[in-house]
Amino acid sequence: MITYEKKLDVVLSNPLRTRAIASAKLMTDKLDVVKLANLLRGSYIATCYVPNRRILEFRELVRHRAALVRMRTKVKKRIHGIMLMKGLGSNNNNNSHHHFQLNTMKNYEH
Repeated sequence: MITYEKKLDVVLSNPLRTRAIASAKLMTDKLDVVKLANLLRGSYIATCYVPNRRILEFRELVRHRAALVRMRTKVKKRIHGIMLMKGLGSNNNNNSHHHFQLNTMKNYEH
């Protein structure tokens, strides 16, 4: 990116809190840039937090893990539903699926 190559500091302004441009009667890009630069120079601009690349990658990883956990839960619920429809489990006995697993595994040991 050009900002990294030229070592430029980019600031993201919060438009809801930066009222200087919104309150101006005459609005042009050139005037807006000058006003923003003056506000930034005087530390009067409301900035937004922009995470670095490492944090963005970590957030993406966490979102992917959350999606996998949701998928796992969905599959478990589907399997439990099928077991209930086949009469292999019980709605009110949480240990029934463990009992089914143990009995099934014993059947395959022979």
